[in-house]
Amino acid sequence: MSELKGFKKFYFIFNLFILAVAMGVIVVYTMNDFETSNGVFYMLIGLIIACGSIVRLYKLVKS
Repeated sequence: MSELKGFKKFYFIFNLFILAVAMGVIVVYTMNDFETSNGVFYMLIGLIIACGSIVRLYKLVKS
């Protein structure tokens, strides 16, 4: 049973890290005013990854 709690804790921290990285990507490309040709693409990818991480965190907290 404690192994499951340890896994949930790791999964929670891992998803928080992924969420922080995705939000960082979004903020950086927003602050650069999309100067790079792929800025919008990177921002959309960051948004998709952030949404996925939020959904996984919600499911983990809810269960």
